[in-house]
Amino acid sequence: MDKLQTNHRGVFVLSDLKFKWLERYSSDDIESKQAAERMLHFPCGMIRGALANLGVLAMVNADFNTLPACTFNIRVKT
Repeated sequence: MDKLQTNHRGVFVLSDLKFKWLERYSSDDIESKQAAERMLHFPCGMIRGALANLGVLAMVNADFNTLPACTFNIRVKT
């Protein structure tokens, strides 16, 4: 992870500029973007599961604009 941000209201943003799992995908191709989007479901689930095991319920979403950079948005449920 390259950057961690928070708004102090239960939202955290993890940024990775070179996410290894997305290195083989291209930002130019629509099919490649769709495959990269499907690929991000697993790490989102891993983050959500790790937090759940620590007793923190959260929603995790992933966004990307230019591959292989990726941003995970974590919203803690209260």
